[in-house]
Amino acid sequence: MPCTYDPSPDEVRTANDQLRKKLSERDEFKKELDRATRLLCELTKNFELYDKTDFYTLHVRGLKTWIKDHKKMDKAREAAKASKK
Repeated sequence: MPCTYDPSPDEVRTANDQLRKKLSERDEFKKELDRATRLLCELTKNFELYDKTDFYTLHVRGLKTWIKDHKKMDKAREAAKASKK
C-alpha cells in the first residue's frame, strides 16, 4: 500500500486562504503594472508628438528599447484583434 498524506481540513483551509491572498496580491500587482505601462506609453506618445524622443531616451537607459518593444507588442495585439473580426 502506498504511503500518502491527507491534510486536515484546517490545513486545507489555511492553504486555500494563502492561495487566495497570493492571487489577490498578484491581481493588485497586475493592475498597478498595467497602470504604469499605460502612463509610460502615453508619455512616450507625447515625446513623439513633440519630437523629443531622442532627447529623453538619451537620458533614460532602456527607454528606447522599451518603446521599440512596446510598439511591436501593440502591433501584434492589433493584428490579432483584427484577425478575429
